[in-house]
Amino acid sequence: MIVQRRAPWEAFHPIAEIEFMPFRDAGRGPSDFNLNIQDCLWGIWKAMQNGLCDMNEFSVEDYEFYEKVENGDWNWLTPHFIAFASPVDSSWIKREKEAKEISKGNAGGFSSSTNSNLALQRKLPTPFLNCLDYFEKRNIKLVVRLNTELYDRNSFLERGIDHMELYFDDGTNPTDEIVRTFLDVADRVVEAGGVIAVHVSFFHHHTDVIHLQFCSARPGWDEQVH
Repeated sequence: MIVQRRAPWEAFHPIAEIEFMPFRDAGRGPSDFNLNIQDCLWGIWKAMQNGLCDMNEFSVEDYEFYEKVENGDWNWLTPHFIAFASPVDSSWIKREKEAKEISKGNAGGFSSSTNSNLALQRKLPTPFLNCLDYFEKRNIKLVVRLNTELYDRNSFLERGIDHMELYFDDGTNPTDEIVRTFLDVADRVVEAGGVIAVHVSFFHHHTDVIHLQFCSARPGWDEQVH
C-alpha cells in the first residue's frame, strides 16, 4: 500500500474473505476496543495523506540504531513527537534513595555539602548522554515524563530542554486534567516549531494514549484510524 500507493480497500481486497481475529490490548478482562486490519490500513492511509509516512524520508539505519537500548532507545512517532523508553540512571536512583534515608535521619534534610558531593559524583550512562546529545541537536524543546522518576530531570534542563511531569498509572487512562495540560503545552511547542519527547518505561500504552489525544484533536482525525 505504501510503495504502490494503493488505497486501503485495494490493499485489503486480496485477503478480504479471510476471517482474522482483531488485536486487543494485553489485559485479562474483556476487551472493549478491538483493532482490525482495516483500521491499521486506514491509519497508514491517513498518515500518508498528512505527510506522516514518507518512505523517501525514512532511514532504516537510524531506526535500527536508535531503537537499541545502548544507543538511546527511542523512535520518532511523527515529525513533532519522539517516544523514548530510556534513560534510566541507576546511580541517580540509588543516590536519591540514600538521600531520602539521610534526610529522614537528620529530620531537617541533608547538608549543602552532601548536595555538592552528589553533584560531583554524577556520571551519566552512555545511553543517557546519547539521548541528551541527540535531543539537543534535533530541536527537542520539551520532555514529558509519564512514568516514575528514573533519572534527574535537571540533566535535560541544563541542556535548555524543558521537562514536565504528567504521571499516570500504566494500564489506565490519563485524567482530563492531564490531557488538557498536555494538549495546551504540546500545541505551544509544535506551533513554535519544536519537538516533544514523551518518556515512559516500556513505550506502550502511555505514549499511545497521550499522543493519540493530540492527533485526534486535529481536524480530520479520529481514534480508530489512528
